[in-house]
Amino acid sequence: MKKILEGNRIFKEEGDYQTRYLIFPKEKINTYVDLTGYFVKHGDLNKPVKWYCPDDKYNLTNFVRPEEFDASIYEYIFYTDFGFVRELQKILKPYGFNINNDMSEFLKIKEISREITDFLKMGLIEKDSSLIYPDDFTVVEGYEFEHLGQQYKFIIGEDYGYYCTDITYDYTSNFLQESIIEHYYKDTAKYREYILKTNKGKWYKYYPGDTANNYWIIEELYEEDLIALDFKEYIMEKNDSHIFIKKDTLLDIPWPSFIDKDTQYDFYFSNKEFCLQILQEDNKKQLACINGKWKKYTKRVRKGDKVYTLEWEIKWDDLEFLGTSTIGETREEEMSRETMERLLEDIRKNSPIMSM
Repeated sequence: MKKILEGNRIFKEEGDYQTRYLIFPKEKINTYVDLTGYFVKHGDLNKPVKWYCPDDKYNLTNFVRPEEFDASIYEYIFYTDFGFVRELQKILKPYGFNINNDMSEFLKIKEISREITDFLKMGLIEKDSSLIYPDDFTVVEGYEFEHLGQQYKFIIGEDYGYYCTDITYDYTSNFLQESIIEHYYKDTAKYREYILKTNKGKWYKYYPGDTANNYWIIEELYEEDLIALDFKEYIMEKNDSHIFIKKDTLLDIPWPSFIDKDTQYDFYFSNKEFCLQILQEDNKKQLACINGKWKKYTKRVRKGDKVYTLEWEIKWDDLEFLGTSTIGETREEEMSRETMERLLEDIRKNSPIMSM
């Protein structure tokens, strides 16, 4: 990943259905101030309708570069909470104003009397609600650029709860721990799209965010994504530095020794599931002795049980019933590197898991 991330930083974008990461050029990432609060220009305290109130978490224009915002033109800068609005309601009530404890209703008033202004000034703003710019404001990172005459702004919101952005934390150091061991590409009408496989056994789709390559997107691919991916459309790019890196060694626990070896199981095999196993660099082959013959299987359930019981399970349409045997008549074999490479090459050519 070092080549991809050279001079860049990568950030996670939260989503409901997929995990995406956005890659921005490091030198173009700037700091932004979140203008949350109320800004009153000199002489406008008695004219609420003229107050500047960027207190909207849905609006990206609330975020400004510190040097681009002139705070000196404002006489008062302050924040509000429900207690502030409730006290304001009490001040206004004797003068015939009812804002229903809603600050937006107060901002519709064209002008208030000097007496109300004094109450507002002395009783609320100067009491404990005033803000100093930029010291008292949240500062975040962001990336901004122009493309085809339109301005784009991405704010890295972390966990501040901004509704205007789904971009959270910097994952650069996490991705730098991964190495690309295989990559494929295909040319689309707009850009070249890549499929990447890393030494951690993870798969990603990598493509530009716009036609000018102002930013790039990495999507993490899961089992169902790999099933839907037609490898026939992609070209495997050879890399002289390509090295198969051994996955982290797992504890080899003899689970069958903890199970009743005479318990009967139904055994099934799906070629699509087996191909997916190979794509994920799992070199363990499960075998069961059925009617005196050792057969490769991908799933077993207790005799008579349903094969699929969970909604999220992938229901393979090529699942074949092999027969019934006991757990004592099973074994596990480790496929060689040569066998894995041959199977991977067959999958790339024939894509047997893509015909669903």
